[in-house]
Amino acid sequence: MTIEKLAVNKALAMLKAAGCRFKIIESDGLEHGELLVAPPPPARQPRRKLAYPLGTFSNHFQPYVSGCEVGQKVTVPYGRFQSESDKSSIHSALTGYLSKTWGNGSYFTLPNILGVDVIRSA
Repeated sequence: MTIEKLAVNKALAMLKAAGCRFKIIESDGLEHGELLVAPPPPARQPRRKLAYPLGTFSNHFQPYVSGCEVGQKVTVPYGRFQSESDKSSIHSALTGYLSKTWGNGSYFTLPNILGVDVIRSA
């Protein structure tokens, strides 16, 4: 009997004496215990292809909102982002940035034809 087998047998005896439920798989594949081994997690999906590089939207709207004071209204124009998907993405990125920077509930946004209107309320 090898030292590894002695260690496993001692561990098995202690676990059984303590009334534990367990599963031990030795290096040679011998299994002990009644628990089921969880399957490995599925492989992660590859990251989706982005329409624009990271930071493109925030680089677009930050100059418009960076100096905004409480009570002030600014309009962030859509600029070159004219598709409906791009307009929605600008609005989404803008609200995420404002929540992180100013806090939730401290601003109002309203998308319109020309851009996104922002009023800082607190």
